[in-house]
Amino acid sequence: MRPGPGSGELGRDNGQIELFYGLLPQGRGRGSASKAARLLADWADHAGLGRVILTTYPGNAASQRTATRAGFQHVGSERRTVKDNVVELLVWARPTTSAPPSSTADPA
Repeated sequence: MRPGPGSGELGRDNGQIELFYGLLPQGRGRGSASKAARLLADWADHAGLGRVILTTYPGNAASQRTATRAGFQHVGSERRTVKDNVVELLVWARPTTSAPPSSTADPA
């Protein structure tokens, strides 16, 4: 099987979902990443999985436009280790519309 023009992933940490995306050059410029990010964030929100975030590099304007088109808002920055280097990343979040899952819900 050959890899497609892009990939995505959801990861969960600290009560929030982190979305990752990447596209090969031939898959860029068609709105695929923003549509996929929006659909995954909608699904996570509907399932009550927590706040959905993503990060971008400060100089990656295309990824920042993708985040904005997918309904994310810039909410801050954070330092992370990426490939053994400490880097500053911009953090983006989507406002949630559903209530967080309750740990005391009756499973009736």
